[in-house]
Amino acid sequence: MGYGYFPAMQGRTVIVTDFFKNGNPQTVSEDVCGYLKKSGIYRVVTGHKPFGDSPTVIKSHGVEFITADTSFSDPSKSDNRGIAVSEVCIQGTESDNQTFIHGQLKEGKKYEFYVSKDNGEPNNSIGDPYIGLQTLDGWWVKVKFLDLGVQKYLLSRGEGHKVFYKELTRKELESHLNVV
Repeated sequence: MGYGYFPAMQGRTVIVTDFFKNGNPQTVSEDVCGYLKKSGIYRVVTGHKPFGDSPTVIKSHGVEFITADTSFSDPSKSDNRGIAVSEVCIQGTESDNQTFIHGQLKEGKKYEFYVSKDNGEPNNSIGDPYIGLQTLDGWWVKVKFLDLGVQKYLLSRGEGHKVFYKELTRKELESHLNVV
């Protein structure tokens, strides 16, 4: 009975583990990613770990991790979600596919983007290269907004049960990622 209870398993369980530390996403170790890739796994999609009002993508060592629990998008609303909504779609064939995410944040801003493939193999990815990356100062690139005249991104970072947000233009984001 203790299999799903984290303390009973000395902190080792595949049922309730997550990729967060003190409420903030973390990159996944190269060893874990290597094991997944050796097994043919390049994407892991989970729920049950809310982090803001949009799904969280973590790109780590050629594996895409997505946690799509938005159950606490807007705690000021009776349903804890308000108008926030999102959809994670895996499009394509079993051997050639890509993640598409779209939705609306709690204040009504709409977003949509493809996550760029990063499995170490040549691909025709149409995805955004910044979604799922962490900036030099610890923020995660979560959302690319729909056309607003200038490309803008939503970044977030967590601290305990609080999530903080900021918006950056593509140019500002590139300077935070040390991208040329």
